[in-house]
Amino acid sequence: RYYLVPSLRNKNFTGRSAILEDIQQRLFLRQECRKLAIFGLGGVGKTQVALQLAHWARENQPDHSIFWVPALSVASFTQSYLEIGQCIGVQKKNDNDDPLELIQRHLNSADAGPWLLIVDNADDKDVLFGPTGIHQYLPDSEVGLTLFTTRTLEVGVSVATNDVVELHDMDPQEAEDYLRKSLIRKQLLQDQAMTAELLRELTHLPLAITQAAAYLNWNSQISIKRYLELLRGTEQDMVGLMSREFHDNTRYRGSQNAVATTWLVSFDLIQKSNSAAADLLAFISHIEPKAIPRSLLPTSKSKEAMESELGTLSAFAFLARREDNGDDEVYDMHKLVHLATGIWIRKHEMFEATTARALQHFSTTASATYPSSQELPQAFLSHAFRLLDVNAMLSSAERFKLADKVGCSLLGDTRIGEAIRHLEGNLNSAKIHLAVTNSSRLRMEINLAVAYISIRRFCEAVSILEHVIEIHRRIHGEEDVRRQVSQEVLARAYMGTGQSKKAIQILEHALTIRR
Repeated sequence: RYYLVPSLRNKNFTGRSAILEDIQQRLFLRQECRKLAIFGLGGVGKTQVALQLAHWARENQPDHSIFWVPALSVASFTQSYLEIGQCIGVQKKNDNDDPLELIQRHLNSADAGPWLLIVDNADDKDVLFGPTGIHQYLPDSEVGLTLFTTRTLEVGVSVATNDVVELHDMDPQEAEDYLRKSLIRKQLLQDQAMTAELLRELTHLPLAITQAAAYLNWNSQISIKRYLELLRGTEQDMVGLMSREFHDNTRYRGSQNAVATTWLVSFDLIQKSNSAAADLLAFISHIEPKAIPRSLLPTSKSKEAMESELGTLSAFAFLARREDNGDDEVYDMHKLVHLATGIWIRKHEMFEATTARALQHFSTTASATYPSSQELPQAFLSHAFRLLDVNAMLSSAERFKLADKVGCSLLGDTRIGEAIRHLEGNLNSAKIHLAVTNSSRLRMEINLAVAYISIRRFCEAVSILEHVIEIHRRIHGEEDVRRQVSQEVLARAYMGTGQSKKAIQILEHALTIRR
């Protein structure tokens, strides 16, 4: 029997007993299938589970030869497949023979005996099924078993139909055990609450834990508390930590080891196969990763196309739909994937273009959903905050419009202090970038005046409104509806300052014009 498996096994491997037992049962013990795929997020540990299975099979299924081929590219597959051919003694008989086909034929034959072939990193559909794809060379024998690891459910279903198992993040205990095994300074784990907090922040993702342990081992001065502070610091701090490459001899040479960059290859695959799904991914990078209403997402030309885009992101385990969430579907994106999407759009110099589209779409969607209201629905509010924060230095009309809606929403939600801080900041920025006569700027001033009236800052409201009304009169004349609205608000402000005569006069004037 032959055993050709790379020495990528992680000595710190722990847990995963349930999924390993499930795979062992289905492939070997109950013999339910001959092809099976492990599907899961990049960095979740699919390769390590496959390696553990290979070592288990070596010890417990001694009649099986065990082979391993990476499917990162046609070239990497070809090299490993030829090594298998050399090991098992397959030789070309003439120059026209295709060595890959000869190896396939041998593995299909009774002479090969039982075998397990592990096809690792089967992510790219072109590598698998393209004109020169590797699928045409994969063996299929009654006594042969094939295990695929893939980041995408679509590939998993294509190669193994319904025999697909999903590998999730570790559970809290597995994550703690793995961190303990990976650390040199075990005393760092004495504060159990802080350790649990760190692991939650890392979403119990094995690659993130590996990276954190590598950093803690390298920097002997840093504590878990300090590492956690860096993770929760500025976005720049978090990107710096999550983008830090480190040596990992359990992964392929040349692969991206850092958490924030390990998914870039997946993003590029999505860009290549479904550009609309990539656009959707870019939009989500500008908003909050959790509780994303479907009604907020950019729509496609057809319902089927929209389902395809959402399906693509879900198939890569980037997006998950919440169950039983009422009329509007709600989605969540993995926190660290969300961070990586931001790095991806900057790497490809898409940040400015996708920002402009996101602001345009957000404002349009909010206006279309609630045309008679200046406020945003509650489900949109946290996403609007994120979009504005990420683009705080932007001075586009769409940003000012959205920021004004957020201020009005806070006001409507009786979050007066927040509303005023937000409206004041937005107006101060608008005064730099927008003309005195700009309609958006005038609307912001009216909304700020309304907020001032609500906390009895009547004099400031009067000052703003008298200025706004004069601008409206100069531009649009006495009969302009916007001027009349401003006058009604000004009348309320006059009443607050005790100037009831002025309030009555201005209301009578407005009434006369309406007649």
